[in-house]
Amino acid sequence: MVKSTTSANVDDPAPGASGFGRRTRRRGAGEGSVYFDAKMGLWRASLMVGRKPNGKPDRRLVSAKTQKLCQQKLQELRQQFLTDALADPNKLTVQAFFEDWLEHTVKVRRRASTYSQYKSLITVHVYPSLGKTPLRAVRPGQVEDLYRALEAGGRNPKYVRRDKPAATQKGLAPKTIRGLHIALHSGFERARRRNLIARNPADGIELPKAPRRKKLTVDVEDIQRLLATTDPNGGRWVPLWTFLANTGLRIGEALALRWANVDLDKGWFTVEETRQRPVDGKAGLDNAKTEAGMRDVPLTAPALKALRAQHDRQRFERERLRDDYVDQDLVFATSLGTPLGQRNALRALKAAVEAAKLPANLCLHDLRRMTASLLVASGVDITTAAAILGHKNASVLLDVYAQALKAPKLEAAGRLERALYGAG
Repeated sequence: MVKSTTSANVDDPAPGASGFGRRTRRRGAGEGSVYFDAKMGLWRASLMVGRKPNGKPDRRLVSAKTQKLCQQKLQELRQQFLTDALADPNKLTVQAFFEDWLEHTVKVRRRASTYSQYKSLITVHVYPSLGKTPLRAVRPGQVEDLYRALEAGGRNPKYVRRDKPAATQKGLAPKTIRGLHIALHSGFERARRRNLIARNPADGIELPKAPRRKKLTVDVEDIQRLLATTDPNGGRWVPLWTFLANTGLRIGEALALRWANVDLDKGWFTVEETRQRPVDGKAGLDNAKTEAGMRDVPLTAPALKALRAQHDRQRFERERLRDDYVDQDLVFATSLGTPLGQRNALRALKAAVEAAKLPANLCLHDLRRMTASLLVASGVDITTAAAILGHKNASVLLDVYAQALKAPKLEAAGRLERALYGAG
């Protein structure tokens, strides 16, 4: 018997010579496996649905003439098992419930980015240890043990934290564990409301202490030098850096901005959408992060100048490429008119930071944080600043972004001195 998740054509009745044996990604726990049975001349799929009383794996098998049909039968088998499990709460496992909750609740009712994050965290960190556990049997101690184990050694070795001691490289960051807890608690709470469990086992769990928010490591002079330094990519990215520094937009909002929402004559633009990180391999647009995120924002003179330069560049590229230019009305796009990815923007920023000899840890969000700090430091009232940045609550601005700058601190010290000792 030959087992393989091959790259052969899905309509082939058997794996051909070309590409046979080249495996695709490993399947996750509970996904099942598809392989070609050379002796029977059929494609077969196997799904582990639990364990027999003697402790041996309990598997279900299906067969088909083609790989595509076999994969369809496997999906039907998985759905049938899930339906049966939901019908009998005593048979319902953690993995079966969370798969159903993710696909039919989170994916439908939450943002695509939330679904992607929840699915990734739960699939990678929960299913391997608790996936086969009956949902009703999960206890708070098991959840707490899971968090401790992840904190001690749950990090993929190939991902290295920059500027962090070796002792912290093995475990997940407290922020990641807290994000996992939010997802788990939400799912268990859904199960409790459906009377599938008596109580939420994630209630009252002690979580790792969240680190203090890092102080802003860049200053106004750093941003000014970034904008003044020649872009290593021929100046293509300068309008984006200038726009971000002058508006405080999130990078996803900037990459989703369309010319239809920009008024170059009056100097205003409207934020309506944001570009999401890829979900299931596909990136797309979504509504703004919150209701407050949908907003009208004025343009400073430098931002307006940058957008006009960007508009002229795109007009030149459109005329040069003609039918090959994919016009999606995006303000910031590739030279072909297609959407820019956040990773591409980050790579370009890192190249510009290196060219300007700035701190290597300067990131895209630092431009937004600096804008927030400058708005507050310059005397703009908190409510107005929050409206420009798209925050629903003004307190978020103070808690998250508005780190005091050196100049306002010096001015405050001067005022205190004059108040105590008189004019000087």
